[in-house]
Amino acid sequence: MPNAKDIVRRKEKFLLIGPTGSGKTTQFLTLPGKKFMYIFDPNALNTIAGHDIDYELYTPDILNMNVVSLTKGVGDKSPSHQVPMTYVDFERDFESKIASGFFNNYDVLGFDSMTTLADIVMDRVLYLNGRFGKQPEQPDWSAQINTIKNIFRTATSIDITFFATAHKELKQDELTKKIEYQIVLPGQLRVKLPLLFSEIYHTEVVLDDKLAHTYRIQTKPDRYNSVARCTLGLDQYVDVTVHDMKNPTAYGLGKILTEHPSRKVDVK
Repeated sequence: MPNAKDIVRRKEKFLLIGPTGSGKTTQFLTLPGKKFMYIFDPNALNTIAGHDIDYELYTPDILNMNVVSLTKGVGDKSPSHQVPMTYVDFERDFESKIASGFFNNYDVLGFDSMTTLADIVMDRVLYLNGRFGKQPEQPDWSAQINTIKNIFRTATSIDITFFATAHKELKQDELTKKIEYQIVLPGQLRVKLPLLFSEIYHTEVVLDDKLAHTYRIQTKPDRYNSVARCTLGLDQYVDVTVHDMKNPTAYGLGKILTEHPSRKVDVK
């Protein structure tokens, strides 16, 4: 009979949720070991520039910018016929890297960000359903949700420290009238994707007593951030400010992992 005393701690699966500029991508730099990142948000390039990180860039296709009405069939007609290929290219690359054992050579795999990846998936879904450049309908949302769910079920199953970022927005529940921050993702993904992560932290920037900017993470839920999880025994709020960008692994999540008593960092 298995006993929990024999369990070897799994590689952490991080999900950092926060607004633009709250330091989400910077925390990826702090993680120890050899790192690879899939970039869907072009702004992440400026953050990782100058650091020893391998990456693939998949940014949105050229989009149809015609005005489209919510009324079915009403809208400007596009003179061109774009074919969105970004998601197809990513899918092929990701699957080939998994099949070849590519990630065995890395300690950390990152996705930045869920929010922009979701847009890329929807572009492809709309094209396949004959609605590219038009308003999404229910079958489009369902296909997008299933695709994104499968991407992250696959990514978090790899034996590697996994890191993903997502944006959040303040919303009021129509039924309960409760106001809280929600991940900027469609429907059930806001509930199902967090189930795949061992560490879910909210990022924020605050002013300290000297009016200096301090970056911190919130590791446990409260009334406004109900989606949070921490298996590392951290305090409710943790300062993760990186004071030396030339040596980021000495700060933030990297320092937490290196010093955690139950985790031996074995980097390649």
